Amino acid sequence: MGVSSMPRFFINEPVKDFFEIIGDDAKHIIKSLRMRINETVVLCCNEMDYSCRIIEIKKNSVIVKLLNVKKCESEAKLKVWLFQGLPKGEKMDLIVQKAVELGVNSIVPVVTKRCVSRPSEASLQKKTDRWQKIAKEAAMQSKRGYIPKIFNVMNFDDAINFSQELEKVILFYENGGIAPYRVINNMLNSVAIFIGPEGGFENSEVDFAKSRRAELCSLGKRILRTETAAIVSVATTIYEFERE
Repeated sequence: MGVSSMPRFFINEPVKDFFEIIGDDAKHIIKSLRMRINETVVLCCNEMDYSCRIIEIKKNSVIVKLLNVKKCESEAKLKVWLFQGLPKGEKMDLIVQKAVELGVNSIVPVVTKRCVSRPSEASLQKKTDRWQKIAKEAAMQSKRGYIPKIFNVMNFDDAINFSQELEKVILFYENGGIAPYRVINNMLNSVAIFIGPEGGFENSEVDFAKSRRAELCSLGKRILRTETAAIVSVATTIYEFERE
């Protein structure tokens, strides 16, 4: 069985010679996958893939032996941070899933002036926990070497200020901007991309972003739904970086 077809699980520490898998992952191996001794799994930690062979199956845990280790080949070299205007309904679920599949590094939900969705703090925590679970499942499915972090919701000004830690800041603007290829190159290490909610950004938000070195980019002549714009922006950013 090739590495790409092995069941994949994320762990918090590197594998040495042996490792004990516990919790939900062990339950999944034992009860859902019904794996047996001598079958193989991949354990992921810090973008490294540890290929392991099952040597013992207990009631609530699985013991594996390390076979080999290598750098995960599916991670994008460019660290893309998606700052997403909080959309209505369950759209954020789709955005998180697809952005993670495409290779996003982190996702920051953002409350902007035109956000219709303004859930309570308690509700937001539940949503963030759900989005993090979706991110983990998407990372496993797409053979990622890292589970992107879903940050707590920020307001727009705080998000712009937070993004200053990254090399490049791009705001995808429905009212026009330059083509992404003009600002993305293979010398970058990190980039923040901002996507508005339904209704887009207000002029004051665009002006503030520009004052904090954000560059305005366009995704074309058509107006995209916020969930479509998020997916296209991540895909376009990584494509432009990797095609150089």
